[in-house]
Amino acid sequence: MLENCRLAAQARAQKPWAWWRDAQRCKASIAEARNAAQRAGLEELLDRYAGLLSHGQKRQLEIALCLARSPGCCCSMSRFAGMGAEETERMLNLLGELKADHAILLVEHDMDACSVSQIGSP
Repeated sequence: MLENCRLAAQARAQKPWAWWRDAQRCKASIAEARNAAQRAGLEELLDRYAGLLSHGQKRQLEIALCLARSPGCCCSMSRFAGMGAEETERMLNLLGELKADHAILLVEHDMDACSVSQIGSP
């Protein structure tokens, strides 16, 4: 999973003129990847393959991939589809933490998950 996040971070700061350098050793990309995974609550799972993550953890990984690119806005559709109550709560908390630093556009069909008191206005 670290590699997934590292690739997202690398895409933000590409260095095509340094084609001979090993991209997997780029300290800046690795640091950004670790930071994004930590912010998404996945720091304990960095060595796990992304395909082995639970459904909710894969959704968290999507957020980490977005964060690794340092966006000003995060857009998401049907973020809570197929999640259990615990995973939904974890994702709501994550989005609540991110709203201080990012504009978040969330299109969601699960109205119970989108109560204004959890991720709406501060």
